[in-house]
Amino acid sequence: MYEKQVETAGRLIPREQVRKIGSLVAASGMDMNEEFSSGVLVVFVAAALLLSLVALAVLQLPLILVIAGALFLTIVAVGILYQYVVLKIEDRRAQVDRILPDYLQLAAANVRAGMQLDRAMWYAGKPEFGILS
Repeated sequence: MYEKQVETAGRLIPREQVRKIGSLVAASGMDMNEEFSSGVLVVFVAAALLLSLVALAVLQLPLILVIAGALFLTIVAVGILYQYVVLKIEDRRAQVDRILPDYLQLAAANVRAGMQLDRAMWYAGKPEFGILS
């Protein structure tokens, strides 16, 4: 619904950073394009900053403490988001590590049976192999 607006927010980040964010998100297995994932990050940072500013201002702290606390909470929120993506990448890597030997064994059996390599790998992709299927 708001995909175009989020993509527009993602274009506020330099293109090189958008590509890095996009590659991280793609490695985690999430199906998002680069601009959208960067836009989600921009919206998340803006929301975290705004919410922490409001929450700290309600406590009636001095202005410098409100600003410093809001920046700190925003950095923590971005760190949590980054850690979530990294954990998804590690989970996906662990799945591939668990499944890869069986997949390669089946592909090797297909090659020994006389199939060409590309067909052997294609027919070795069973649904139980998850990501590799």
